[in-house]
Amino acid sequence: GGAVGVLNPSGHSEFRMYPNPVAGFGGSLRIEADRPLLEVSVTDMLGHKQGFSIQNGAHEIELHVEDWAPGLYLVSVATRNGRQVRKLVVE
Repeated sequence: GGAVGVLNPSGHSEFRMYPNPVAGFGGSLRIEADRPLLEVSVTDMLGHKQGFSIQNGAHEIELHVEDWAPGLYLVSVATRNGRQVRKLVVE
């Protein structure tokens, strides 16, 4: 998956998330960033927030997706360099 919206002037990827697609039943999503994470949020395509996390400078987090419906989601990750949004598929 590529970037959907990028507010990152450096032009390179600030974070990695895997697996993508992720299994909704018993699955978890891992996010790793080059810079300390400030905020991670996940919304479905209707704009409903599925997950939200304020970080204290961690470089990686794990989100549990076991109760998420299958479908397409947007993962927004904010660092001091800006915010990037990517598509996530939950199976």
